[in-house]
Order: sequence, then structure tokens, then C-alpha cells
Amino acid sequence: MINIKIVTASFESLNTKTYEGYTPISVVGKVYGSFRNSERVKKMVGFSIFRMYSNQRAGDFLACNLLYRKKLEKKGAERLLRNIRQFCEEENTTKAVLLGYGEGDEFCYRHIFADFLRANGIPVKAETSIDQNVQQEYWSDDIYKLRGHFNLKDKFVGETLEAMEWTFASTMQNNPHFYSIREKFGNNSTFLQIVSHIRYFGDLVEFEDIIYRVWTYRNHSYWSIPSDLLNEDVDLINRKINL
Repeated sequence: MINIKIVTASFESLNTKTYEGYTPISVVGKVYGSFRNSERVKKMVGFSIFRMYSNQRAGDFLACNLLYRKKLEKKGAERLLRNIRQFCEEENTTKAVLLGYGEGDEFCYRHIFADFLRANGIPVKAETSIDQNVQQEYWSDDIYKLRGHFNLKDKFVGETLEAMEWTFASTMQNNPHFYSIREKFGNNSTFLQIVSHIRYFGDLVEFEDIIYRVWTYRNHSYWSIPSDLLNEDVDLINRKINL
């Protein structure tokens, strides 16, 4: 069997390099943006990052790493290599370039993909311009824990949450829950401190390809929306009864 040479690169590099003799492969689903020869790019099936965008936008790369590796584990290294080989055979090449959006040391899913292949004994040439230690930090650092908390007692947080005014989220029939609005709470500082508490001490819970920080008190779970980037951006807290 012919050995396939695998390298990684950003989509932006398509505008400066020809990659003659290589098969370009997207490891993040659909190709967005204007890149030279983007019509040549093959797409790995099952690796769309669309649903993971809210975690990525929030800078929650730990969550992105967990969600993306779940996709990799589901597919398996041998099947991934077969897919890459098939793409190369279609293009009559023996080299593949795995493409993602991050430039320089920015977070990018292609580095997770490459790390997974290497861990399973499949060589992938490292990009000399990329600091792999920075990527490892993206995957392990919890942005919400780095922001800290305000040393509130669980009892105070829980009882304050229980006393809030809650409204049923009627448009979310697939996930019945309630929400409480910051504006109606009346104490902006305390509300935001509670948000920090939930995000710092909450468990990582996946729902429909998004990871939330979910904090539980008595018989209710509480969480906020990842796309509210900073804790102070949060305008509502959600809750649901634990069945």
C-alpha cells in the first residue's frame, strides 16, 4: 500500500501556495470564505464545526477540543486514514494537506486532527511556524476557571437562584426549561457574581454539540449561554428540574 504524506495548513495558505501534487482536505466541514482553488478542497464527512461555533466564539477551546475529539473517536484513526487515502486516489496524489481556519498560533481544529492521528501512529508533518505547546494550552485551559469566582457560598447562590423570577422558555420545546433575566433581578453585581459561580463550579455538559457549564443545587440545574462571551455579558440564567 502506498504511503500517504500528510501535512497541515490554514485555508489562507491556499492563496499563497499552489500545493501542486497535494490533495487539499477540509477537516472542518464546509469551506467558508474566498480561497484560491477552494473548489478542489475535499471535505471530511461528519466534521462540521457549525454547532460548536458558540463555544469557539467564547474562547472555550477546552470544550471545542472535547467536542471535536468525540467526532474523531467516533470515526476512528484507521477509517480517517482510509478517507484520506481515498481522496488522494481520486486526485491521483500521494500527499494530503489538512486544512483549517486558524492562522499562526491561533486555535485550529486541524491541530487536534493531526494530534489524534499522531497518537494513533499515523505520521503528520508538523508546521514549524506553529507552537504546539500553545495548542496544548488551548485544549486544557478552562477559560471560566481562569476568570475566577467571588467566594460565594453554595447555599447563598442556590437560595438566591431559587428566589428569582423564572419564565418558561416556550420556544424551546426540545429542551423544556425556564430562564431568569438579569434586568428583573435588580442587583447587577450579585447577578454577575452568581454567573461567575455557575461557570466556575459548573460541570461540562454536552447538549446538541454545544458544551455548557451546568451547576446543580438541590433539584435544579443552572447554566448560561456560551456565546455570551464574558461573564459580565450574561443577561439571563437558565434552569431546569433534574428528573
